[in-house]
Amino acid sequence: MIQIKISIYKEAAQLINEVGILPLAPLIPNHPSLYEITFGDQWLTGTETDPWLWRTRLPSDGAAAYGKFIKKKPILISRELFPWVKVILVIRTTTIKKKKNGDLFINGVQLSFLDSDSGAKLERFVKPV
Repeated sequence: MIQIKISIYKEAAQLINEVGILPLAPLIPNHPSLYEITFGDQWLTGTETDPWLWRTRLPSDGAAAYGKFIKKKPILISRELFPWVKVILVIRTTTIKKKKNGDLFINGVQLSFLDSDSGAKLERFVKPV
């Protein structure tokens, strides 16, 4: 996990580009959140260094997308990664609708991805909820 502290908007924008997804609060194990990487006394001050205000400024500047994409929790997503997240969300929504209508039967999904540090292929079988 990234062990840094940021205090200005520009650093937040750079970090989102580096990590791709930045939840406002701790949500993803071993992954930073805006709350964890900022100083607590900066929040809700209404100043330029207030991370709460960055959540709306980042999308308006085109630096990141903001929404409740995972577990209905607020998340910032990099411009580069957002098109992929959008595709996944559309596929998931379509799949859920088909399953509810009885048009689709799923036992699970095999997810594969590369670990960015080691380059190792990681796989996980996920059962639908």
